[in-house]
Amino acid sequence: MVTPVVPMNYWSSQTIMVTPVVQFMVTPVVPSPLKIPMKVEAMMQLDLFTYRKPATIHAFPLDRRRKLVGDAAEALNTKSYSQGKAHWTRLVSRLWKEMHASGLDTQMIEREIAAFGDAVSREINICQHYRGTDGAA
Repeated sequence: MVTPVVPMNYWSSQTIMVTPVVQFMVTPVVPSPLKIPMKVEAMMQLDLFTYRKPATIHAFPLDRRRKLVGDAAEALNTKSYSQGKAHWTRLVSRLWKEMHASGLDTQMIEREIAAFGDAVSREINICQHYRGTDGAA
């Protein structure tokens, strides 16, 4: 049977008899400083204040936005002339503001609005042409 023996002074070196046959040597355990080779490099922070070329904006063409064209055509089809004109003015004004806020120039905005108007007009004509046949050709 082994009886545990605790030394009186942990940091001293002494021999402790646990059993008459087994001896243990207690030595102080002092952590040594780690000597890890470290590669020190100057870390660069991103320079947020350097001038960069402004981004080029490629807006998705208004006349290709099928949901927007379809909703505008449906709204204009269901409203009276004066209500439709007011709706169209509000819609064009909102689109103009959005595109101008995005950074598009005036000529590009005018081309986009004109193409959008043509697409809405085509959609209205298609709806009126196939109205009586419920879409069947």
